[in-house]
Amino acid sequence: MINTNLSHFDEVRDTQMIYRQLLDCMARPGKINSVLQYIQKIDADLPCSPRVFMMAATLLDREVTFHLLSQKKEDAVRFIEWRMRSRQGEMNQADYLFIDLRVDPVEIDEMMDVIRVGTLQNPDQSATLILCVDDLSDQADLPLALRLRGPGIQEKKELSIAGMDPEWFRKRRQINEEYPIGCDFILISATGKMAALPRTTLVESEGL
Repeated sequence: MINTNLSHFDEVRDTQMIYRQLLDCMARPGKINSVLQYIQKIDADLPCSPRVFMMAATLLDREVTFHLLSQKKEDAVRFIEWRMRSRQGEMNQADYLFIDLRVDPVEIDEMMDVIRVGTLQNPDQSATLILCVDDLSDQADLPLALRLRGPGIQEKKELSIAGMDPEWFRKRRQINEEYPIGCDFILISATGKMAALPRTTLVESEGL
């Protein structure tokens, strides 16, 4: 039987606060906000991880589709569909992709080659990727150190990540070359650190 105990998480008020934090991250690429207080309200025994549930509750409704990659995919998908009244779609049709496991570079390439990137006439018809990582830092002290430039950043911004393959950013660079076509990244750790990289953000790294 699926555990659906969410008595401490307010799916109206808490998601509104999370969404505000997310909008702040999108407006200031590379800025790390903490949503740990909301993750801690979510039961760890749900079919999906607390951070995936939190982001799904914030972003999904019956008007959009999602695609989930996780260890307990079937149970998690059924739970999210039931709870959010959203539906799982094929990877090439989904508005939101939740990546809650490690993916090797070949799989990353295959995935990024088929996701929605919008068109010049309708750039909003693109996918947003929610990527679960191990840690985030605004210093160059984690394995994948990035320098960010673009709108919302004064000169440059440092962001480093643990638990994310650099191939995500190599493919992102290819996809986002023809702006406004592209995709957006939301990064979130299990400890509630959240950052966003909209398609307008240029990402530089010695490893890319």
